Amino acid sequence: MLSEDILAFDFCTEFMYYFHYIFYINFVEDFMRNRFLILILSLSFFQAFFPKCNANEENDFAIAIIGYNRPDYLEEVLESLAANPESSTTPIYFFFDGGPESKQKENIALARKYAFPLAKIISRTTNFGCPKNIIDARRVLFDKLKYKKVLVIEDDNVISSNYIRFILNFYEWSQLNMSGVGAVCGWNQLLLNKYEKNENLQNVIQNSMWNYWGYLMSFECWEKIKGIYYEYEALFLGDGGRSHYINAEKIRSWLRRRVLTHANYGDPYSESFLIPGLPTGQDAVMRIGLWENDLDCACSYVNRLINIGKVGINYSEEVWEKRLKDFVLDVFPEDNDLIEFRVVSDPTRPTTFH
Repeated sequence: MLSEDILAFDFCTEFMYYFHYIFYINFVEDFMRNRFLILILSLSFFQAFFPKCNANEENDFAIAIIGYNRPDYLEEVLESLAANPESSTTPIYFFFDGGPESKQKENIALARKYAFPLAKIISRTTNFGCPKNIIDARRVLFDKLKYKKVLVIEDDNVISSNYIRFILNFYEWSQLNMSGVGAVCGWNQLLLNKYEKNENLQNVIQNSMWNYWGYLMSFECWEKIKGIYYEYEALFLGDGGRSHYINAEKIRSWLRRRVLTHANYGDPYSESFLIPGLPTGQDAVMRIGLWENDLDCACSYVNRLINIGKVGINYSEEVWEKRLKDFVLDVFPEDNDLIEFRVVSDPTRPTTFH
């Protein structure tokens, strides 16, 4: 179930809360011990009279926005999302983590400010931590709501004004023309000038070795890789918060044992999983989950998003300045109609895990 963490600020759900409130006020003595019954009645009324307020009937595509305590970054992300016309017709789910250091009030205010028509807000009552928050976002959208495709955007991923159209077209093309692609994203670590970008708009890379930012994943991919996520969650994320840092060495040992069962020695990609300092966050788990199932996250050769997170769970300002400062987000009108792509090799393919 979607649990008490959901706070959905659209008209239909606010009506549901109002309906619940009236029930409670008028029948408080009779129902004090039966609040669950009240909630069931409220939900039944809501679903019966406002069916169109649920996720789109086909449950084809949704967007997950992940946030915690960086509303200044989140505002830039939402500004870029609002510039995409599809944001007004796509269900958007905000997953705002909680805890004493969270900025839920500010995040919720921003989500309401942009007033996306099909927005829902899931506000955690505790601090899940970044890995568990993102895992649970996909659990809700795939396992519970059965969406066929989900675009995951974190609160420091600023996207181009035609990103949604581009990433959907890229995904559809990959399913017809590439093998073993379970997800696609618009980010890689290639630093290109404007001329080089224009020359490579159609180019895509089979297997991203970089951060999974702004990725679109399919239901079928999630079904294959979710087992490793749920094992990771059960073993190491029980305390939420920074569990994946506290348990870092245990996580590395666990991941290496999985890799050693079918590592292909001599292949730099599989061997790269065994290096010291192996990352322990959910991106690393996703990478190994894809690898175990012979799946890839394909990426565009030219970036269609940038990361603005100078301060966050994985970056300090110093690291951001070194790795990401020089990336510029350009918008290409050609992306509006780009439906044919070309697979090329990654000229900077590393031999170590990033």
